[in-house]
Amino acid sequence: MTKFLQATRSREKVVHLFKTFFTGYILSVFLLAFVALSGNAVADDVSLTSGTPFPTSVPGETIAKNLYIEVPQGATKLTVTLTNGTGDMDLYLKYGRRLQGDTVNQLDADTDFISDGPTASESIVVTPSSNPPLKAGRWYIGTLNWNSSTTHFTVTATVEVAASESVKARPSVSGNSPELSKALFSNVADLEAKNYLSGLSPSQQAFIRELGYPTSFVKIFGLEDGSVRVDETWIYPKQGMVENFVNGVFISEDTVDQKDNGAVPSRFKPEDYRFDTTVNDVISKHGDPLYVQKEELQGSEVKVYVYDGINFGFLNGKLASVVTTMKAEQ
Repeated sequence: MTKFLQATRSREKVVHLFKTFFTGYILSVFLLAFVALSGNAVADDVSLTSGTPFPTSVPGETIAKNLYIEVPQGATKLTVTLTNGTGDMDLYLKYGRRLQGDTVNQLDADTDFISDGPTASESIVVTPSSNPPLKAGRWYIGTLNWNSSTTHFTVTATVEVAASESVKARPSVSGNSPELSKALFSNVADLEAKNYLSGLSPSQQAFIRELGYPTSFVKIFGLEDGSVRVDETWIYPKQGMVENFVNGVFISEDTVDQKDNGAVPSRFKPEDYRFDTTVNDVISKHGDPLYVQKEELQGSEVKVYVYDGINFGFLNGKLASVVTTMKAEQ
């Protein structure tokens, strides 16, 4: 983040409480909580999910430059909005890299698009006919807070694609196709996110029918605008596939180079752990943990209950994460 001078911008606020890496695979940074960074610290890049509102905040007279959205091939429109704020805020959009500069003039000169009205409601729309045109790749979002105090607001980035790109015929199911999930669930029409905060959604049930339970999984719980949000990552090392869901809705699929043909499904089931799971529930189901890691972060208490093959992260007594490991005995 950057404190902006009489021509500057902000700092943002993402601190990763812990990182979990799965042996032999490229995976993931999981957020347990957000803690504000001070001074001119540089915040990590934060990826937005298309169509999913991202609540955040920026200190007074600063700019955050670290949000981004990945635009796929075949995209026809990118819409970025800043809503739910107060006072005066500006919205920036830059292709390929973060905005450069510490003053307003420098930032204005470096951006591809800007929405700088006198309110905290801003919007940018980019299409293939825009200047510069919409193209596949990473688009960085900057949010400038002109107010003298920290301002809370919501950023939403939505990517639209042509119908021919978003609806594909189902391939023959071999269990190894990296396009399996995209082909099966490209429309996500049968899913209502609010209905699948516990249990398995139709999309997840379909994955289990085709591929079985994942070898390992991660669930991250949080609150977004007062509503529960559950982010899940399911890992299938035998197929070299990683499936991502938000509230049961299939979001994206990643692939990994290294496959493990000997991998077997986890003995733990993702549907067994919910937002309202308590420490007592965990101990009742799994017994006493091997040990408990404790940490205090800016008034927030973090405890990680470590078991053989599965860990539970609690933030101020509320379940924040469930992480299983690939090397657990089956």
